[in-house]
Amino acid sequence: MPGSVAEGKDLVREFIIKHDVKTVLDIGPGEGTYYPVVRDTSVQRFDGIEAWAPYINEYELREMYSNLYVGDIYYFNWNKLPHYDMVIIGDVMEHLIEEQGREVVQQAVDHATWVVLSLPIYGYPQGWGHDGNWFEAHLEQYNNASVLELLGDYDVLETFIGGTVGVYIFTKRV
Repeated sequence: MPGSVAEGKDLVREFIIKHDVKTVLDIGPGEGTYYPVVRDTSVQRFDGIEAWAPYINEYELREMYSNLYVGDIYYFNWNKLPHYDMVIIGDVMEHLIEEQGREVVQQAVDHATWVVLSLPIYGYPQGWGHDGNWFEAHLEQYNNASVLELLGDYDVLETFIGGTVGVYIFTKRV
C-alpha cells in the first residue's frame, strides 16, 4: 500500500528539528507519508524517488516535493543526486530482497549524513501488488534483531519499536 502507519514518525520529526535538517530525500514516497513529518520544520529541500509513476499524479506529489525522480531505487543512478542531510527509506526494504536492500542502505549512507529506515518488523505480508503496482509486493520479512544485524556496520543513533514498524536512525561509523 502507498501509505504507512503513524508509528515512529514523531521520532523522525523530532530528530529533524533537533539537528536542523535542511535537505531530505524520501525513497518511496507513496502517498507522501513523510510530507507532514517535514512540513513546518527546517527542511528546505524535500526530494523523492518513486518507483510507481502513477502515484505522482494520484497523490499530487509534485505539490509536496521539491524534486521527484521516477525509478526503481535498486537500479537508480545515485550519482545524479546531491548529498542530503537525511535520506528516508520508509516502508521500502520489505519490497526488496535482502541483498538489494543492503545495497540501497549503503547508497543512502554514502549520500546522506543521517539515514532513517522504517519498515514492518512483525508479520506483515502483502501480496503481489496493490492496484496493479508490482513494486508493492513484500519480498522480505524483518524483525528487530535482523534489522540491527543489517545495520551492524553503522552507528544506530535512535530506535523506535512499535506494534507494526521499527524505525532506525543511523549514520556512518566513524
